[in-house]
Amino acid sequence: MLGRGPFANLTRMGCYASFARSRGAEGSEAAVGIAGSPKQGSNSRRYPRYSFRGRATVVSSTDGELITADLQDISRAGLALHTNRHYNLGTEVVVEVHLMDPLGTPAAERLVGRVSWIDQWGEGVFGVSIAFERPLSARSHPLLNAFLVRMESPAPKRK
Repeated sequence: MLGRGPFANLTRMGCYASFARSRGAEGSEAAVGIAGSPKQGSNSRRYPRYSFRGRATVVSSTDGELITADLQDISRAGLALHTNRHYNLGTEVVVEVHLMDPLGTPAAERLVGRVSWIDQWGEGVFGVSIAFERPLSARSHPLLNAFLVRMESPAPKRK
């Protein structure tokens, strides 16, 4: 787990996904920078997935190699990303998602999970799904949770 072996020295690399708030004319809050809507399709997921673009670093428990990946989507139970690395199903990984907090300060949240799906999308490009050990919560991952809460809330009605 974190603090031991290959997970002890994660670094912050790559770009940051923007996570910010803005105030509307009436002072209402709206999420900007990362727009998301539940992905459609037939699946048996417990939690809806939301489009989530940004960068992350991934460290594999098998060899400790740190790679940079492009995020595709996220839910409370997992995320999907694109990378140039192939992983075996079940490989334990630590994913560090790079964010900007609501004040614009760079931040990162670490997620531990296992590779649950992988597909080759082209020469040296893989789609990878990671299932988290535990669902995201406000206590464990406050910034990612805030994004998901906003996406899960119904859109405010316009007058």
